[in-house]
Amino acid sequence: DFRGRGESAPLPHFIQNLGEAEYAVALYQYLRLVGHPASSVSILTTYNGQRALLEDIVAHRCAPFPAFGAPARVSTTDKYQGQQNDIVILSLVRTKSVGHLRDVRRLVVALSRARLALVVVCRRALFEHVPELRPAMRQLCTGPGRLRLLPHERHPTQRPVDAPTPPPLEVVDTEHMMALVAEMAHALAGEQPAGAANDGAPSPHGAQPSHSAGLGDADAGDQKRARVVR
Repeated sequence: DFRGRGESAPLPHFIQNLGEAEYAVALYQYLRLVGHPASSVSILTTYNGQRALLEDIVAHRCAPFPAFGAPARVSTTDKYQGQQNDIVILSLVRTKSVGHLRDVRRLVVALSRARLALVVVCRRALFEHVPELRPAMRQLCTGPGRLRLLPHERHPTQRPVDAPTPPPLEVVDTEHMMALVAEMAHALAGEQPAGAANDGAPSPHGAQPSHSAGLGDADAGDQKRARVVR
């Protein structure tokens, strides 16, 4: 739980999860800071309440700042049928009960939207033992339960395929993900020439990514395995 709180419903059937929303947006910011184009990333969720929360956070922390910008889409999985993107960040929202995802067809749609990389943000212990979902979750849960990143490697990587992989950074929780993004944004702002900062406007997490942050529109990176994040 993020700050002691999992899912919530400010209105009936309007289900949200602040921790997952913050994590998903911070991960999008991380991808932008290491060079992935905004057009290559979509953030999906299984509930309209979560979509609205994600849109609010993106509007506040990403859209006004050229170093981030808005992702290609913030959408529910139902509205994203028939579409795909290179990188998909998926928030499953629920922490008390599985809800309508017990219908495995919804999960299949949700898990099949990514061409290159899928990151699932969820309460793993809630979903992995549900009989209807077990085949899909078994594949997702073969890897580590926490996201592992190479924050010092930029996209597109120059590391040869057969070169050793540097030790990854394991992201412990939402606050760790947010702190990592803040640290990287501060470092990026410090690399810019005087006067290049974002017109003095406060940036996400207190950093000041500049207009010329050097976040190119390169193609999406090497194929990665889908992972479930606690």
